[in-house]
Amino acid sequence: MGKLEKMISGYKGLIIFYLVVAVLAFMLSKKIEEINSQAQNIVVRETYYA
Repeated sequence: MGKLEKMISGYKGLIIFYLVVAVLAFMLSKKIEEINSQAQNIVVRETYYA
């Protein structure tokens, strides 16, 4: 536990934290992009009225 606190307390810990957050945000955005692309593949029938 002491090693973890020592690592997180400095600038290196802050950089590692932001890198982890950036990777998680990137993965989340890719998943959202995948969901949006699946939603665009839904075929909507257009009805024309005379």
